[in-house]
Amino acid sequence: MKQYSTQQREIVVERIAIEYRRSQKHLDFYQYTNCIRENQSAYNSDLHYVQEVDRSLKNCSIDTQKIIRHGYLEIAEPKWYLEFYTRSAYYRLRKKAIEEFLNCLDL
Repeated sequence: MKQYSTQQREIVVERIAIEYRRSQKHLDFYQYTNCIRENQSAYNSDLHYVQEVDRSLKNCSIDTQKIIRHGYLEIAEPKWYLEFYTRSAYYRLRKKAIEEFLNCLDL
């Protein structure tokens, strides 16, 4: 992903996050309605996606985990980072976090 701009890498992470949240909703639905068996293939696909993203994130630094989880994968307050970082530190770390996360995903 080195040949891509920071903005393009951020778009990739945003798309990964959208798919991650969608897959989590599907998993919750299958479990809530107790229809995993009827949807086994879709369930396995969604489960694999969520697990792969989670596994990759666990291989990242603590700051990257926090930034990717709160900034992309979960719906958080818009300025959640001010509790942990200054604004300038957050933007500097976010750029590094995106690159590290994509590297952990082998993208």
